[in-house]
Amino acid sequence: MFSVPPAAPPWLAGFNGDTMDFIPESFWTSALALNHPLALQTEGTPSLAGLGYTKMAWGYWDYPVIPGVDSYKWLETRHITQVSDRWAQDHTNDIQGAFFNGESQLRSIQRRNAGSYISAVGCFAVG
Repeated sequence: MFSVPPAAPPWLAGFNGDTMDFIPESFWTSALALNHPLALQTEGTPSLAGLGYTKMAWGYWDYPVIPGVDSYKWLETRHITQVSDRWAQDHTNDIQGAFFNGESQLRSIQRRNAGSYISAVGCFAVG
């Protein structure tokens, strides 16, 4: 069983489950037991069962001519999808899709430095 450390630092607001489609509910229940709820974020889409406690996720979206509705946002209005298209040169569709759904857009900056790549991630709300 996974759990939050008993002395979770007060600045800990949540974490990103990088490469994870699912975060065990035990993280959420442990944090609640400490009166320290966390924002849990999967990189993939969470399961419907996990939607009640996983409030954030990365979204890799396709863009038809008519924008789609984020079903997770529709089912759980507190859910935030951070729209991501890491390697795109033009993020117009990402920004428009995020705005249409009241989401945020994840920006990843890849920069070559001294023979290696440095990655920085940030997000901003567009809705």
